[in-house]
Amino acid sequence: MNPLNKKRWLVQIAFAAFFIGVGVVLSLGVFITWLGTYPDDVDPKNIYYVLWKHGLNSNVNLDSRLGGDVPRCLACEASTRTD
Repeated sequence: MNPLNKKRWLVQIAFAAFFIGVGVVLSLGVFITWLGTYPDDVDPKNIYYVLWKHGLNSNVNLDSRLGGDVPRCLACEASTRTD
């Protein structure tokens, strides 16, 4: 490998590594901000609940989770019922 191609190859690797690093840092920042913004277990935007909804977290306490949604669901069901 001639030195000119080797230098170009190293510059391309450094350029890609820089942007991968920026992406990792930004993703970590968003994740930490999300955890701090929605810390309550019954919040539907809580990261653990969002992951559970998409099948990625099986450790969600459904008792506390359902406690927040039941009245809203019952109200929706009662308002759409035709008797």
